[in-house]
Amino acid sequence: MAYAWGALQCSNVWYVDFLTPPSPKKSKVLEWDFFRAETNAAGGIVVYQYAERRAYKKSYKELDAWDIKALRKQMIPILRTNEFMIQ
Repeated sequence: MAYAWGALQCSNVWYVDFLTPPSPKKSKVLEWDFFRAETNAAGGIVVYQYAERRAYKKSYKELDAWDIKALRKQMIPILRTNEFMIQ
């Protein structure tokens, strides 16, 4: 499984992103996940997750048009630095 990780310079923020491999016997979904973790003032850790899922019918190769490299290039700078809010 390919993944990337890193940290923001001079901060307490770390991140990882990866593609989940398709499961041949379970749901027919390919998923890209991004996790960001940071420490808080109370000494705990807060973890945020962003995921995009794409379903396929017979083969994950149906998703070849999903440009994951362009998606990562667009989204990772935003996800690394912005706040996540639940509304």
